Amino acid sequence: MAQSPPVPRSQEIVTFAATSIGFAAATLTVNGQQMQTCSGILETASIRFRVVDTTNNPPTATVGSPLSVGQVIKIDGFTALTLFRGIRQTGTSGVIHFTCSR
Repeated sequence: MAQSPPVPRSQEIVTFAATSIGFAAATLTVNGQQMQTCSGILETASIRFRVVDTTNNPPTATVGSPLSVGQVIKIDGFTALTLFRGIRQTGTSGVIHFTCSR
């Protein structure tokens, strides 16, 4: 029997500007339950992102994995979600409407 897809539990619109940003804590833990995956499509402008120790190694406009407008990003695992950070590549901010589930 096929397994049902995960039920979305939270959503967040993240705007990637000149300072790197990640998810809000309230997006990743809902009613005591940790989200396990978040995904969305990049809109407006390109970004760079990293899923590492971003305290000491944050993404910059030239460092990190690039993501172009229209590309899908999916981040799996609670630890990866807490480490994820992104930043815009140019003077225009990128936006992703993330949907997260457990």
